[in-house]
Amino acid sequence: MSEDTPEILQLLYELLTQPALPQDKLDIVKAQARNAIEHRDDNASSVARRELYKLLYGQDSIYARTSTLSGIASMTPSDLASFIAAWQRPDSAILGLVGDFDSLQMMGTIKQVLGPWSPASGQRQQPCTRPQERLQDLPEILTTVQGQQQQQRVIHLIDRPKAGQSSVFA
Repeated sequence: MSEDTPEILQLLYELLTQPALPQDKLDIVKAQARNAIEHRDDNASSVARRELYKLLYGQDSIYARTSTLSGIASMTPSDLASFIAAWQRPDSAILGLVGDFDSLQMMGTIKQVLGPWSPASGQRQQPCTRPQERLQDLPEILTTVQGQQQQQRVIHLIDRPKAGQSSVFA
């Protein structure tokens, strides 16, 4: 175990319990997200995959969501703080460590440094559950698709004039 591990874990503890959410840093991340949105159609495979997810899971599914410029523009440090308050808690966190260390010694260090972390004031007694969505089992999807194919063939096309590449999902 590195001699820096306790100090690094202490910094993690500070990030978890006292996150700084400065507007100037958020503006940088928002600019990066806007750039990603503006260029997400540059790769034919990305377009095809995004549209496939909408067809497989439905337009409103959490698995088919896409970020929007208006959604990114509206994000504030207060929104981030609200998200952290609802979702970031010790009783629903997962910490993964990889390296050359003694597991028992590392667990002791983690408990010592992160042990005082508790849900923020005003949080619910129990952690929020993840958004849940009932997805069809793969055999159900295949049966549905096969049934539809027997009735009619469906081809979804996305026209991209001057595209440098194309992608096919079957």
